[in-house]
Amino acid sequence: MIVGDTENFALESGLSCPVENTSQQALGFFLIHLSGRRFGVRNSEATLLGCSVEAVEQRLAMRGSHVSERLASLSAEELAELYFLSFYGDTDHWTRSQNDFLESNVIWCPDGDAAFDDGSHVLQFDQGAHVRLVAFRNDVGKASDLTERTILADDYYSILKTWVSEFRMDRDIALENARR
Repeated sequence: MIVGDTENFALESGLSCPVENTSQQALGFFLIHLSGRRFGVRNSEATLLGCSVEAVEQRLAMRGSHVSERLASLSAEELAELYFLSFYGDTDHWTRSQNDFLESNVIWCPDGDAAFDDGSHVLQFDQGAHVRLVAFRNDVGKASDLTERTILADDYYSILKTWVSEFRMDRDIALENARR
C-alpha cells in the first residue's frame, strides 16, 4: 500500500503476517519515499511494524512540535554531517548536538524497528505551514542519497493520517482472514 506520491513524499507498507499483539502489529515492511528515493528495507519479513506505526501516530499527535531553530537553520548537508558527528563521532559533539536532535523530536527514522536497517535516517522539521524533511543513508559515516523536501504541513499530515487509517484497516482484514 502506498499513500502519497513517491516522487514527492509517500509512505509505503506491506503486511505479510498480522499479529494479534498490538505492540507488534504485523510482520512486513515500512518505507518512506522522498523525492523519488526510497528509505527503508523492502522485504516482506523486514520487521514487525509496531514501532513504525507508533512513530507515525506520535508524529500526528505532536504536530507542530518537531522544532529546533538551531538545527532547522542548517543545510541538509550540514544536518547530515552534524547527525553523524553527534551519534557516531567523537564525544565533544555528542552532548549538545545529540541533545538538540533528541529533545526537539526531529528524528523520525530509525524508529526502533529493523525497517530502517538499510542505514536510513529521516529528520522532520515543523516550520509553520510547512514540513521540511531531510533524508539520507549512513554510508560508513558519510551521507549518501541525501535529499530534502519541503511540503505543506496539511498535505504531509494528511498522508500520515491516511496511511495509519489504511494500515489499520488492512491489518484488521488480515487478522480476520487469519482467524478463519
